[in-house]
Amino acid sequence: MTGMKKIVSYVVAALVVALLILAPDYTTRVQSGSHMLKSIAVDTLRCGILAKDALATRGHRLGLLYEIFRKFEKDNSCHISVELFSSEEDVVNSLVYGLKDMAIVQYGVNVDSLAVLTRDGVEPVESPYLFSSIGMSEQDYRVVCRAEDYSYLAKFSSWFRLYRNTADYEKLMRRFRHNPPASTGPYDDMIRTAAVKLNWDWRLLSALIYKESHFKIGLSSSKGAIGLMQIKQYIADMYGIKDIYDPQQNIEAGTMYLKDLQDKFRRMDCDSLNSVLFAIASYNCGDARIADGMKIAEQKGIDHRQWNNVRTVLPLMEDSTFCKSFQDVRTKVFRGQRTVDYVDDVLELFEDYKDRF
Repeated sequence: MTGMKKIVSYVVAALVVALLILAPDYTTRVQSGSHMLKSIAVDTLRCGILAKDALATRGHRLGLLYEIFRKFEKDNSCHISVELFSSEEDVVNSLVYGLKDMAIVQYGVNVDSLAVLTRDGVEPVESPYLFSSIGMSEQDYRVVCRAEDYSYLAKFSSWFRLYRNTADYEKLMRRFRHNPPASTGPYDDMIRTAAVKLNWDWRLLSALIYKESHFKIGLSSSKGAIGLMQIKQYIADMYGIKDIYDPQQNIEAGTMYLKDLQDKFRRMDCDSLNSVLFAIASYNCGDARIADGMKIAEQKGIDHRQWNNVRTVLPLMEDSTFCKSFQDVRTKVFRGQRTVDYVDDVLELFEDYKDRF
């Protein structure tokens, strides 16, 4: 077991080097132009990221990694599949047994206290599977792979070495380090494209996404909601989304869900404005609860197709006896004030974005 756990630790260490973000400080010489730099066109590189602690909670770094992967994918005519690891053991097993080609981990990752990654490398381990890759001094990450897959790592390292000196890379860094004055966040271009499908002002969609995740793609809730738009797995499956953490796929899933919600309320004879407001509310709490609130409003004799009327009903649904007094209402107890506040927060942020952007 000791030997295997050491293998685990070493594997985790090496791969994050070349992949990640800012300025690389190479600890292992990349043999550019050598026979080891075979073409990876048409290949699929299977990559994993150990998304925990700071990487998962801050989210922006994880988003930057995805962007770098996509740029590498485009420049090299290959396909990269990205998954997230939850533990060091997952990283090790995936690499040692050939389930992944590369993995991204942070410096300082400790695998069962057997080996600790430092900025100078890893505790030496005798293994034919492992190999220590290059490090990036401005970020706390390393890229790790099996020795037999060194050509992939060398290819990536060679590419990244050139890419980080381009204007495109500097633009990418500005997006993720500091939001520029004409931007709500690092995903504005994706949000603008998605908002067209909803016929929304893109700043409204951006405000909703900020409310959901603060633009952190690694964010996950206790209820299983993940990523920028806090998508649950069943929603992703419903729309054929494979990687919830991928920013573009996450936004696509959230946008399609919002579109379906919006269309539902249009079919209920709500006008375009109220359909949007009911869709935003439903995105927060589920359309079944909003539908019950509309039933209660109708039975109280007020226009149930107006959000401003239904919003007065939702806080009352926190009392179980209140819901029981109306017909065909399935909701037993619902903290409706939270949803009212959610819609208000999104609209307030939208107004702020309209003033600033």
